[in-house]
Amino acid sequence: VPQLDWLRFRPQNWAQRLAGWGAIIRSVDPEAVLLADVLGNDTLHDRADAYYGATDWAVAEQVDVLGLSCWANMLDRHWEQVDAFKWPQFWRAAQSASRGKQVIISELMTPNRTFFPSERSSMTDQIRLWSLQALFHGLKGLFYWQYRPFRRGLQVAGRGLTDFAGEPTDQAAQTAEVAAFVERHAALLARLHPDSAGCAILHDQNAHDLYSIIHPGDHYLRAHAGMFRGFWEHGICPAYVIPDDLAPSVPAWIRV
Repeated sequence: VPQLDWLRFRPQNWAQRLAGWGAIIRSVDPEAVLLADVLGNDTLHDRADAYYGATDWAVAEQVDVLGLSCWANMLDRHWEQVDAFKWPQFWRAAQSASRGKQVIISELMTPNRTFFPSERSSMTDQIRLWSLQALFHGLKGLFYWQYRPFRRGLQVAGRGLTDFAGEPTDQAAQTAEVAAFVERHAALLARLHPDSAGCAILHDQNAHDLYSIIHPGDHYLRAHAGMFRGFWEHGICPAYVIPDDLAPSVPAWIRV
């Protein structure tokens, strides 16, 4: 029971801290846009353990824009052949948590696309694919975070929109292509919203916390991945709802 109380307290505490910081910022600049960067995703990663303790829903309530950290080691190697559904699940869950606010990728990076990879990695040289897929799923922007070459250590040559001489790389050409596409179709992309086809999956953070206490592991998350993949393989990317969304009744837009 004390551990469950702790897991319930942490996202509430995060929300209170964000509200306090936001109030200070707004007292100085009422027009400031508040952005929170959330590492991970409630429906994909076990954030009840370790240092996370913040849920997408709690964070999104306190900001204007919800940011996502998309790191290469979040998914397995060869993700496009094995578990390509996980990135749409990542983005659709975040958009559901944002409740209509803008969602962006605030960190798109490849920390282990290196000469000497030491762990699993899902990123090769597919900056164009990652970027366009995110935009087509309704995300409103992205940052390429720390795309610069390293000079020493395991990450040498692991990233880089420029080489050591400062010359643009092929990855820079891909990002320039994406930027030109966004500029050319800005009005269309701004109006783009994901279509759930009336399908929704219920995510209950309390249930996940209980499972993580009783039997550590990702049983609850694997169940969610299986449900999302079942829809995805039939061309549907469902939205996510939480128990509060079902009171006093199931919303009219939900068919399944």
